[in-house]
Amino acid sequence: MAKTISDFLEIDHREQDEEGAEIRYLGLVPPAMNKGLGPRLMAYAFNEAHAKSFKRLWVNSCHIDAPGSAGFNQARGFCATRSAIEILDDPRISGHLPRDFAPHVPLIEAHEA
Repeated sequence: MAKTISDFLEIDHREQDEEGAEIRYLGLVPPAMNKGLGPRLMAYAFNEAHAKSFKRLWVNSCHIDAPGSAGFNQARGFCATRSAIEILDDPRISGHLPRDFAPHVPLIEAHEA
């Protein structure tokens, strides 16, 4: 029986604060959302940080994250410490992500006149 991947997690402690680590990626594929997997994945991240004796664990979020991700992170004790605006090429236009990815974010394309 084939196994499907429903979630992913990356905790990065390379070149970071010696006492902490960053949750670089924590996500679920859409069919796995709202089934209790997110809290278990975050609990795993906390357990890993505790096992490695990190005193600090942080997560970055951006506008292309799921609309509920900020509330999800806050419910687990994270709080905003800073904000930044970055301008990047939309990965949906370049083909790195499907065009229907992050439907809550407007897809802005240049049109030839």
